[in-house]
Amino acid sequence: MFVLLTRYSTRYSFNESGVQYKLKPFSDYLTYMFEEKTSWLVGSRAKDDKVMPWDMCRAAIFYPTRKDIVEAEDVSVSMSVQVAITMMRECRDEKKATADYLSAINGKRSMIKVTEEEKLAGRGKDASNSVSESLHSSSTIGFKYTTRPDHACAEGQTRSNNDFGRQHNSLVTGRMSKYGVKEEELGAYHCLVPELQHTFILTSMEKAKVGRAVFDNNLLGQFRKRRNKEEERLEVLYDSAMEMCIVAMYFFDQYHSQRC
Repeated sequence: MFVLLTRYSTRYSFNESGVQYKLKPFSDYLTYMFEEKTSWLVGSRAKDDKVMPWDMCRAAIFYPTRKDIVEAEDVSVSMSVQVAITMMRECRDEKKATADYLSAINGKRSMIKVTEEEKLAGRGKDASNSVSESLHSSSTIGFKYTTRPDHACAEGQTRSNNDFGRQHNSLVTGRMSKYGVKEEELGAYHCLVPELQHTFILTSMEKAKVGRAVFDNNLLGQFRKRRNKEEERLEVLYDSAMEMCIVAMYFFDQYHSQRC
């Protein structure tokens, strides 16, 4: 998205026949992002230290001063064209799932098929991919400190369920959203009275060994079930291979018999 916008803003900066001049909202958006929008660099909050970040990124990408970047620009441009063509071809391939989510070809699961009521109902909700990626990333971090899957997955699961949410997003100040203030909910743990919170912690500590044992038994049962399925599959393959071997041996004997 950034590269696309910077390409448009760079290529048509002095050409009034550009796409953004034909689309007034797009032109206003580019003007705001590259000529008006400012923010702070890391470490300072002084008003005089504000910069235009998108304009700086555009300058670093399309007007580089480093020798190694300048020398690789032509190769990068040609490679980007080939990558774009390949991505468009792959995304439009109806044999793949990505085509179902592409509005340009009227995909059956694309946003063009979503009604306004469904869009309104899904506003502010996490997409399944977002939650999945969050759980995977937290699990990866968890496995650095433990080898138990239940421990590694606990952080991501509680984050997804908002078990210990403190309404921290409500404390962040900034520009008012056009959709109004979003109400944040406390997590289930903080909805309990202090006595129950204390009891919850004590009970969890006392039952920790029992919980780990139950999880280990369930994990072992899952492993045995998967192994049984693999053994059954191998038995089917062995039976099929044995029948083919018997047939092959029969034809081999017939070929080398005196009657042939």
